[in-house]
Order: sequence, then structure tokens, then C-alpha cells
Amino acid sequence: MGRPESDIDFSPLCGQKVVEINRMYPILVFEEGSLMIECPWRLRKGNRILVGRSEFLDESRREKACEELESHLVGKKIAEIVHNADISDLTVHSERI
Repeated sequence: MGRPESDIDFSPLCGQKVVEINRMYPILVFEEGSLMIECPWRLRKGNRILVGRSEFLDESRREKACEELESHLVGKKIAEIVHNADISDLTVHSERI
């Protein structure tokens, strides 16, 4: 059984290309709009977790985490963004390549 999704509507961001990653928070900057991520998050590709908040918050791993975000998201379209309500966790799926 899956976790309950929140009622936040991310559909305006889905299908848009990421044009920049602001490394401070992170903030995903899209062609039209942006998404500041303040909850636990992970970037997945299929069933594989590429990078997540724990790597981003760890100073020794932050640079690599930012590079992973940029290499997997900048210039790519977002396929899906899911926020799990019960644990306030955000999952971002990039387009399949």
C-alpha cells in the first residue's frame, strides 16, 4: 500500500524544463516558476535514488549532491513530483532518458 499523497498540485511544473538549480536551499528554477524545497526530498530515476536531502545537508557531500542535481535535472523535463503527506517527503522524477 502506498503512502497518501498530499493535495498539493504540482502539475503546472510537470513537463517543464529545469533551467537552473539554486544551490542554497535547493530551489529548482523552471522555464516558468520555481520550487523551493523545504521538506525531506529525493531525486529518483526509476526505482533508484540518485540524491537526497541528507547528502545535500552534509557539508562533505554537498558539492557532489549539487552536481548530481544539476546533471540530472538542468535541461531536463520533470515527469512527476509527489509529496507524501504523512511523512512530508518530496520525490522528484526526471524524464526518462
